[in-house]
Amino acid sequence: MFDKVISITVSQTPNIRGIQGEIADMLKLKLEEESERGRAQRLWMSLKEKKRILIIVDDLWSEFHLMDIGIRLDHVNGREWKILVITRNEHICTLMDCQEMIHLGHLSEDESWTLFRKLARIDDDFCVLLDGVPRKICNE
Repeated sequence: MFDKVISITVSQTPNIRGIQGEIADMLKLKLEEESERGRAQRLWMSLKEKKRILIIVDDLWSEFHLMDIGIRLDHVNGREWKILVITRNEHICTLMDCQEMIHLGHLSEDESWTLFRKLARIDDDFCVLLDGVPRKICNE
């Protein structure tokens, strides 16, 4: 469905150079520019050659300008590129003119435990061996 999927984690204090480096790695691109602006321009030159791109922007805490890292939407790529913004703050979606918002609720206790066990690769026997510590960690 997409020529390229780019996933970046912005976090509370965005590291522009780090994010640019992550994108360059995904594109197998070497960034030699010193300035963030020069690096953004190089990324843009590489990205605009791709037709269909999915960009996942995770852990967004405040308004973020994708142009700062080299991602620009124009009348051509804006129709073919998709950007998924993941944030805990609905206000950020409003600030960034998101077209559609999908609200996700919290996981139930059972869903959390199932997910935790799957990702941590633990079974019930192991949990008993550790006196329920994994379950306590999950609940925390």
